[in-house]
Amino acid sequence: MGDDLTQQWGPIIMILTVILACIYIYFNVTVKEGLENANANAIDKKRSTGADSITGSVDNPTQQDEALKNDLNTMKHSLNIQTNRTEYENIIINTHDLMNYAMLKLITTQKINKDDPLPVAEKLSKYSQSIAALNDLMSWMDKK
Repeated sequence: MGDDLTQQWGPIIMILTVILACIYIYFNVTVKEGLENANANAIDKKRSTGADSITGSVDNPTQQDEALKNDLNTMKHSLNIQTNRTEYENIIINTHDLMNYAMLKLITTQKINKDDPLPVAEKLSKYSQSIAALNDLMSWMDKK
């Protein structure tokens, strides 16, 4: 008798559970677009500011320029290059050295396949690009 009851009510309970789960998901969905909830307030905020929550862009170039200037000023004040110049330069130099040591370790410890040396070459290329970026960063810092 217990098996008959399970056979009769089991599928019904499973269907009701799925329906309730779908209803719950439908009414309680939180979509992370730019780490904002996709609710009416966030949508209204986007409409009022003209900001696009996905790209961070705005509706016109003047607003975009002002937003970039504000972000730039915030970063300038938080990084304070004049006060922390020595520490930042040391970080760049140490990261540069780390990349060079990593490249040396790569070519001296990893077996290079004579038929396909590309994997090692690709890693070296990424390190080289990183070193070039660090050099550019140091040049930029010298101009500040």
